[in-house]
Amino acid sequence: MNNIKVIGIDPAPSKKSTIFDGKDFIQFDYAGLSKYLNDLFESDEKVLICWDAPLTFPKIPSEKPEEYSPLYMRPIEYFFSKNYDLPKGISVLGYASCSHWAISQYILGYPRPEVDCNINPRYKLICKDSQKISEESENGIYITEVHPALAIWFYLKDN
Repeated sequence: MNNIKVIGIDPAPSKKSTIFDGKDFIQFDYAGLSKYLNDLFESDEKVLICWDAPLTFPKIPSEKPEEYSPLYMRPIEYFFSKNYDLPKGISVLGYASCSHWAISQYILGYPRPEVDCNINPRYKLICKDSQKISEESENGIYITEVHPALAIWFYLKDN
């Protein structure tokens, strides 16, 4: 499936968001970012948006875990904050303390408290191993959550 355009976005609610479209870095305020993404739907391109902010909401158990609040932190954030001493500049904050939450919700409709990852049909959220990008998608716009700084540090931490 070589015909998918991959776009990286570092969203920012109060300053300009940064987009890398595979060739250039572009910056927009929240209104410009919303328009940029809306314009993708008018094209025939298949796109994978790599969004550098939380897009999922944890399943809320009936009893609160002793270690953390699921209304503040997801299990993945708890795992990295508890098990790794991350260097300055790489944070794994609970999703509720991340200011990206507001712009993600405003522009994308994610995260949502529902367990199903495909709540918003406009952006097909890839958040489970069983979900795949397919040639038969309705509009070809997929989105996934990324944390590039953490991924790079994790890859290089032993060197």
